[in-house]
Amino acid sequence: MKYYLGLLALAILSWVFVVPWQGSLEQNMFFWREKFMLLSGSLSFAAMGMLVITAMKIPAIESKLGGLDKVYSLHKWIGISTTVFVLFHWALNELPHWMGSLGLLEMSGRPQGGPGGTMPTGFNWTGFGHELGAWVFYGMIALIVVSLVKKIPYRIFRWLHRLMPVMFTAGALHGILMLSDDTLYTSYGAFIIVVTILGVIGSIYSLLGFTGKHARYRAKITQVTPDTNEVVKLTVTLNENQKAFNYQAGQFVLLKTKHLAGFNPFTIIRYDAQTRQLDLAIKRLGSRTRTLPENISVNENAW
Repeated sequence: MKYYLGLLALAILSWVFVVPWQGSLEQNMFFWREKFMLLSGSLSFAAMGMLVITAMKIPAIESKLGGLDKVYSLHKWIGISTTVFVLFHWALNELPHWMGSLGLLEMSGRPQGGPGGTMPTGFNWTGFGHELGAWVFYGMIALIVVSLVKKIPYRIFRWLHRLMPVMFTAGALHGILMLSDDTLYTSYGAFIIVVTILGVIGSIYSLLGFTGKHARYRAKITQVTPDTNEVVKLTVTLNENQKAFNYQAGQFVLLKTKHLAGFNPFTIIRYDAQTRQLDLAIKRLGSRTRTLPENISVNENAW
């Protein structure tokens, strides 16, 4: 968590240096709306970048963050905070429209052109950047809704979650296009560009399927035992001639079988290094795990 908070602190610091503080208290609401849009955008960007980085499952990063279990917990809270930052950024953007609909403000058209002016073709880069930002916002809201509503099948969450690298890349382009001449060559612009580079590298890494590839094992299901009405015990035996399985108490594994599409997190309750067997405790919560004893078979391959 300290690394994430440190990144947010850097985002705030980069913003502090671009705010003209002298005489700022005399400025109107729209001056501060613009400045807080910069801040909320920077915080959203930092959080989305951290989401991509923690999803890469690189051993050196996991070690620094306290292991896979803590990374998953951190990833969840980063996702929640990202949604808060994105919502705040969106609300600030929509504020003039809300005030206009209430008759508190006379609306005019959006300013044309991008941070470097209009391209020779006349393409409206600012408008394109706004549209990208809107789609990133809708994507984040859809992702958080699917995450919170338990009745939505896990496979929908899994596929939507895999779009996160695409959402970050779109958000990165939105952030770059929204940089003005006043912010591009500043600490704020430098922060946005550095996070963009790191996040896009992480996005490509994930989209190419390298995530977690270093720690994948092949195994077989050797026993399925309905422990209670709510829990199923699954025994998995790792195939021979694979690297050592380094297990620590309290950890979990990501399991994939023919019946369980995608990698699913399950708690390890026991590991025997001599027999290379893992006992997993699986709560019967979703549509697939509820029917697990009836649909999974002994000697079925697992990853």
